[in-house]
Parts: sequence; structure tokens; C-alpha cells
Amino acid sequence: VHHLRWNLIGNTYFGAGRYAEAEDAANKCINVGPGYPPGLLLKLVLCGLSGRTAEAAEVLRKLLDVQPGCTLAWLSVY
Repeated sequence: VHHLRWNLIGNTYFGAGRYAEAEDAANKCINVGPGYPPGLLLKLVLCGLSGRTAEAAEVLRKLLDVQPGCTLAWLSVY
């Protein structure tokens, strides 16, 4: 399945509060499209929600590598 589909599936699970399934889909999204910012962002949020700060920091570094302008100010626009 294409990374866009995995991201959509992950966000759907996330919206339903099904975080384990959302993370599984986010991981699949990142495996298929490792530089896809929305997939990395979903993974980042899920790591943060579960208190995995070291993993969140690693995902954040990857996200900023592919999208350096991804700041809280930029995200707040959306």
C-alpha cells in the first residue's frame, strides 16, 4: 500500500483514539515513504503521547531533515 494510504489509515485510527493501530500504520507509512513529512509527524505525535521522548527526538530530527521549515509556528497555521 502506498505511503499516502498508510498515512490516511493512521490518521483515521488516531482520530478514533486507536493509538496502537495508528502507530502501526504510521510505521508502515514511514517504511514505504521514509521521507514523507505527514507520516513522520504522525509518528512524532504518537511517540509524544506515549512518553517516548528519546524516540520522538529521533523522529523529529528525521522530520527536520526532510522539512527544515516544520516549526510549531508553521504547524499552527494548519
